[in-house]
Amino acid sequence: MLVYRLTKERYSYELSGYGASLSTTNRWNRKGTEMVYTATSRALAMAEIMPHLALDLIPIDYVMMVLHIPDSIKSIEITIDLTTASLEQTQLLGEDFIRRNEHLTARVPSKVVIGDFNLLINPNHDDFNKIHIDDVQPFPFDSRLFNRKS
Repeated sequence: MLVYRLTKERYSYELSGYGASLSTTNRWNRKGTEMVYTATSRALAMAEIMPHLALDLIPIDYVMMVLHIPDSIKSIEITIDLTTASLEQTQLLGEDFIRRNEHLTARVPSKVVIGDFNLLINPNHDDFNKIHIDDVQPFPFDSRLFNRKS
């Protein structure tokens, strides 16, 4: 399975989940819990980043990471209606996934693109070293995404 991670270039060769552990506003984890966020397509990876970017500045330092997860790895699926779920509810589900440490990955719904899915990766799982970075390429954003005139 291939999954995608759009990130700043300086973080593109590490998969630790450390960055996610620094924030208090992540969808699936609370501050202090390491987790790697990925998407099931390049387009979804970009869509997931967009709410965090300023609309008046085109980012130039992003890369698309392509990660290979062996097909033998079975993922848990977390189902919840994100149109009604609170941030606290989703964080508790993500925390439970990490704490139990039974699965390397969890398939979760996207809040940004309803009907699509992200894949969370548990960096503490014994199979974490089976994930490989297949490719890292510069990601040029289309300037039309940032051209917002009232």
